[in-house]
Amino acid sequence: MPRRKDIRFITFNDGNLDICRVSGRKITETIERGIRFGFQTVGYKRFYDAKILSSQIDETVVIPYGRKVTTLDICMIRGKQYRIVQVQRKFDASPPCLLLSLERIIPEYEDVRNG
Repeated sequence: MPRRKDIRFITFNDGNLDICRVSGRKITETIERGIRFGFQTVGYKRFYDAKILSSQIDETVVIPYGRKVTTLDICMIRGKQYRIVQVQRKFDASPPCLLLSLERIIPEYEDVRNG
């Protein structure tokens, strides 16, 4: 059987991230902790389309498919806080994954989680 050559193989070897719930400007709880991720290149089109809409895409990351992620949550990578601008499902990759477009949060939210 011939192999499909159009499938991209994705790795999640750039670190771990946390998905947190927010209320107002406060981080109230961690939804998922230690999700493996991989950085992706922010393309020119994505970058400039965001600028047109008065937004900014600072990072794009891929995480394994099946995680509870919405644009109402925030993402924490290496102590930095990011707003999730867009969540895209990628089924044309192996394994299937979610592509998150992230915008850096400045000033940062207050962290009121217990522990």
